[in-house]
This record gives sequence, C-alpha cells and structure tokens, in this order.
Amino acid sequence: MVGGSVLLAAGNTVTNTCLVLGPHGTLLARYDKVHLFDIALDEDHSFQGTRYVAPGRDPVTFSAFGWRMGLSKCYYLRFPELYRELVMRGAEVLSFRRSFMAYRHVPLTYVAARLSH
Repeated sequence: MVGGSVLLAAGNTVTNTCLVLGPHGTLLARYDKVHLFDIALDEDHSFQGTRYVAPGRDPVTFSAFGWRMGLSKCYYLRFPELYRELVMRGAEVLSFRRSFMAYRHVPLTYVAARLSH
C-alpha cells in the first residue's frame, strides 16, 4: 500500500512523506518530498511549504512483488527529471501520489507526454 501525504515530525518542523507498506504492515519504503513549493491563491489564502516543511534528500526506489518501483508526489508531474532518475535507478513502475486536488483534471495523455520527454 502506498500512502501519503503523511506529515511526520522532523525536529522543529515536519516532512511531507509517502510511506509504502507491505502486505503484513512492514515498511518497504519512505519518501520525503524533496521539492517544496509556496502558493498564494489570493490575499487571504496561501501556503508556504518551504517555511513549514523540511525537504527530503533523494529519489527513492524499492522492490516489491517482483518489480522495482519509484515514488513521486504531487506537482512533480510537471518535471520529468525525477522520473528519469527513478528509471536510471532501475524503476519499472512509477507511483505518483497527489495531494493537491487541482490535479484531478490532468488527463493521462498529459502524464504520458511529460514522461516521454
């Protein structure tokens, strides 16, 4: 099971984390979001991820069910570099966990087009 976003304590801040659990609840992988973002929707609504969330360090791949898998989160969909790195690390399956509901409208053809570059 791939779950996220989970906010985990990291000193005086938190990480935006994706956890992968095996069939018996064993932790198979942990990915802390590397690229954080800030957004201002209007004067009254904003979020500063770089202020409140500690960034992760590295892309994560893991093995499960005979496959090598790579983890990603949220707006990484816009940037194919992470997916290239995951494939170079042996990923055969890519998991994309979204947190920001604005992506519910993204068609699969867009995803495929971004990954092909």
